[in-house]
Amino acid sequence: VAQISTLRHHMQATHQAVYYTWAKANHFESMLPKDTLTRCEKHKLQEQTRLNAHLVEKPQPERIIKYTDAIYREAAIEWLLATDQ
Repeated sequence: VAQISTLRHHMQATHQAVYYTWAKANHFESMLPKDTLTRCEKHKLQEQTRLNAHLVEKPQPERIIKYTDAIYREAAIEWLLATDQ
């Protein structure tokens, strides 16, 4: 048998029970055409159809105040008062 798909169709038509037993014993996902098609259809049903459920509000980043002499002086005075110096 030259093509993989032809072999898989043959396995599905003729040796399906043996293949499933082997696949289960070896923890192998079935690659038979009908199983592959079922997985593909199941995956299509799970695809995102709308954005609403996937959108989330991003938290606002902490706003850093730029340095100015007035802000530095105010912080220094607060620190002096807090540390009683």
